[in-house]
Amino acid sequence: MDQEWAAVETAGVAGVVALAGAFIGVWLGRRTVRDQAQVEHQQWLRGQRQEAHVAFETEWDQLLPKFEDWVLDAHQIKILDEVDGWDDANMAVVGSMHQDLAPLRRAAERILLLGPDAVDQEALAMVQAAVDILVGIGAQYVPPPEGHDRLEEYWQATEQTKGRRSAFLEETRRSCGRHQTRSALDG
Repeated sequence: MDQEWAAVETAGVAGVVALAGAFIGVWLGRRTVRDQAQVEHQQWLRGQRQEAHVAFETEWDQLLPKFEDWVLDAHQIKILDEVDGWDDANMAVVGSMHQDLAPLRRAAERILLLGPDAVDQEALAMVQAAVDILVGIGAQYVPPPEGHDRLEEYWQATEQTKGRRSAFLEETRRSCGRHQTRSALDG
């Protein structure tokens, strides 16, 4: 009887060990799959962010030259003064400028969806800088105060935008874990 009881005990212990092994195997398998899914999601998110950052910078780089086209030169100012066409010219330009700004805003919205917050803030600062340039361009259609230039607000806004793109680029690099600034790009 002792041998039979020993066989039952051995079988019971083996069954418990087998169940424990199966449980540990399932637990480790699920954890591995979850960890792998998280790694793949982070890689996907990083790729989406990189695409959004590049698209945003591309829109920025295309937008600023368009805005420069809306700046009046001395000849255009003379013509508008002669025909008193300031209001009509202003209305035409305002609609076009906001239409030109729309792709940058859409690209910024994509960044806001993907984060991180620090990059979001830099993108919003760039959009605000573009809006400030628009305000400066619009101000050229309003008679300036005595002793001021028609383009004074435009030049001030343009000066303030000079560091925006590099600040955005630096923040995107920081968010990707690349902290060192490349001196070739800074020059």
